[in-house]
Amino acid sequence: MTLRGGTTRMSNGAGIHGVEGVIDLSNHAALLTRFITDSTVSLSDESTLRFYGGDQPVVESTIDLRSFDAVVLFNNETPDDFLLEHLSKFTVFGAPAEEGVNIRVTTFNGVLGAQVQALAVPEPSSVAVYAALSLGLFVRRRRC
Repeated sequence: MTLRGGTTRMSNGAGIHGVEGVIDLSNHAALLTRFITDSTVSLSDESTLRFYGGDQPVVESTIDLRSFDAVVLFNNETPDDFLLEHLSKFTVFGAPAEEGVNIRVTTFNGVLGAQVQALAVPEPSSVAVYAALSLGLFVRRRRC
């Protein structure tokens, strides 16, 4: 199932169950649902997946964040609830999600909700360049 742009809302308490293949959200697509079970979702290009139900919104499913601009919102799960119940169900560009390493979880919807986004992780080569520049400035400063 592919959603490219636009908003799709599952109504009347409906959710998504057992979709064969990957649910691909891209190009600013938004999917609003109470829950998802036995499915795989991939988000890219500023897409949004929003869970407006409570009580286990993600069951036996995997959600892959493939963009730093993609967002997953849980209306009724706090960040702590998300970390305990759902972190293991998330990947970031295919790698397991790790809070503070490649994924950020913040408060949403007052104190009731959680907002999940991928974190930009600097490449090792750019970290090495910054370290070398910092060391060079430190050495230069000590000589002066």
